[in-house]
Amino acid sequence: MEKIVYFEVLDIPYGETLTYKQLQNQLSVKMSIQALVGILNRCPILYLIPVHRVIRSDGKIGSFCYDVDLKKELLDLEKRNLENKQIDVEQLEENDFSISIGDIFNKGAL
Repeated sequence: MEKIVYFEVLDIPYGETLTYKQLQNQLSVKMSIQALVGILNRCPILYLIPVHRVIRSDGKIGSFCYDVDLKKELLDLEKRNLENKQIDVEQLEENDFSISIGDIFNKGAL
C-alpha cells in the first residue's frame, strides 16, 4: 500500500501541491484520509519522495513526518526557486537523478 502512495506522490510536479483528498482520489486503491496521512508521515526517504507537497484542503500545511516548519520551508524553497528561475522544471527529467526510486523499492528500503 505504501508503494502505491509513494509512487503517486512522485508524480506531483516540483513547486506544486495536491491536497490529501486529491491524492486519495488518484490512488488505484481505496483508503481513508487517516490511513493516507499515516503512510505519508512514515515516509523513510523524505528527500526522494516529496511528501511535503501534500497539504490540507483548506490550504493549511497539515501534518508532516518530521517538523511542520520544515514542510513549510521546503514548499517555500520550491516556490522561490521557480520564481527566481533557479530551477528549470521543464529541463528536469527522471534520468537526471543519480538514484532510481524503483531500485529503492526493489531493494527493500520500503
